[in-house]
Amino acid sequence: MKAKKILSLMLALVMALALAAPAMAKKDKGSKDKPAGPAVAAVDVDKIEEEPRLSLIENGAKIDTGKYSAIYIKQANDIAIIVQRDDLRSDEEIIAEARASDKSLDKDGKGAITVIRGDGMVWLHKNRTTLVDVTGGILIVLGPISHIGFVGGDAPTEDELRPDDGTVSAVFQITKFLNEYGAPGAGFTFEVVDAEGNVVGKMTSDEQGIAATSDLEVAPGQYTIRETGLDLKAYEAVEDIVATVDENGQVIYPVDEYGVDRDYIVNYQLGALEVTAPTVMQKYDEVWHELMYAEAEADTRVSYISDLPSYITPKKFTNGFTYLVINKDALANDPDGATIRIAKSDPSNTLFPDIAPANPWDDPIPLTYNLRVEGNELVVTSNLPNFRVRMVTANPIHKDLFTGGHEGTSCEPRSYTIPELASDGTFCFGIHYGCPGYTTSTITGCEPTAEIRRECEKIYDGEVTITVTNAAGEVVDAAGKLPRGAYTVTVTAGEDTWTQNVTVNPGQTASVSFDTLTMTEKGADVLKCPVCINP
Repeated sequence: MKAKKILSLMLALVMALALAAPAMAKKDKGSKDKPAGPAVAAVDVDKIEEEPRLSLIENGAKIDTGKYSAIYIKQANDIAIIVQRDDLRSDEEIIAEARASDKSLDKDGKGAITVIRGDGMVWLHKNRTTLVDVTGGILIVLGPISHIGFVGGDAPTEDELRPDDGTVSAVFQITKFLNEYGAPGAGFTFEVVDAEGNVVGKMTSDEQGIAATSDLEVAPGQYTIRETGLDLKAYEAVEDIVATVDENGQVIYPVDEYGVDRDYIVNYQLGALEVTAPTVMQKYDEVWHELMYAEAEADTRVSYISDLPSYITPKKFTNGFTYLVINKDALANDPDGATIRIAKSDPSNTLFPDIAPANPWDDPIPLTYNLRVEGNELVVTSNLPNFRVRMVTANPIHKDLFTGGHEGTSCEPRSYTIPELASDGTFCFGIHYGCPGYTTSTITGCEPTAEIRRECEKIYDGEVTITVTNAAGEVVDAAGKLPRGAYTVTVTAGEDTWTQNVTVNPGQTASVSFDTLTMTEKGADVLKCPVCINP
């Protein structure tokens, strides 16, 4: 691998480490306090300034510093001098000896000179192009150098600079993006795993989304870069990257669908789906029949003496005859008119309860009639088909006053001319409910031939389910976070289904709502049995 490429890969990792590097000892030109330093005899320096050994050294070949009393490395105007940890000479003596032995190092004031005793690290060149690192007595140089010299021993041979364990020096680097390219993700962690499942390197993405390993000694072959510690409640999981390291240490990445090296990972945020449960309606028929009654000739009816409006005064309730004195103007000003219930013709005027029993006749049918004024007409409406009425002005004393009154079975309103009013603005109204052969004491059933149907609609009371599937047809949990993509929302009620397609985007909530849904499956008929109805 070429030095410049390796350097760019390593730059993000070693920037933080550089803060801990030993301070460079800069030569202070003209300083009055500068020690003169002892006169040191020049030593022989074995220089390496040609290929291929120099190239191997620049690319991180391992050099055992224990074989030499000193190693001089120069790049641009900066110099690094590596000596043994137990070297008793001062830094000034070591620098003076280096300058005396190699004139290329004698450039006073042009750059920085750093002495490394035992282990240490330093960057060379003002642009920090070259890293010199000594760990455990092993020297590694990453980046270009213009000069390297070895004191106290022969320079390492080409074979010594090449590892003999079958490994090569490789650096793995990827870029992490969130949701889209150009949106870097910082603080995400990754592992490099060999074919046997061993973790050979780790890396963390920086603010630019770049994650890189240090220089790794690995065997050529395939390696998997996988993400670790990903919050699966917030992000989609991504496929691993399988890269290949060749015999030169170059990391070869697979290509994506666009033919670009897949040395990147995009983590999309999970989205959400909000589904509003729809209202499902079901059509059904109301079936109306006339009621069938048993006869009870002993019972007759009168207007109920209680709960009368204040403008109606009872005059007489006896044997099925009812006499009421009504204030015309007060009744005319009552927008709903006066609704009067019916009671038995017994001494206590006992009220009849609602006569409609439980299902299927679930509508109560009160025994009532309604009076209202329209112009000079009294309009009488009742849900009972048989009654007789008469308008009187004198004090009624006998049922013969009803001679000539109307009797019939129609439920339609009946109108009667209001007679001349008394001095207090009242008139007398008489009504009789003692029709032969008619009673509502006992209901025996419905007349099946008198059937009227009315189409109705009600909220479906069965099970309504909502199912969400992804593009692969798999059922997903709509209440949780979802990966980006297309989804289908299906509502099921009985044999009917309704669907709606929706797209979930990263980090966003998609909403789905249905209009009121009407089932094609018709509900069971509902039986109704009023005395008189006009649906």
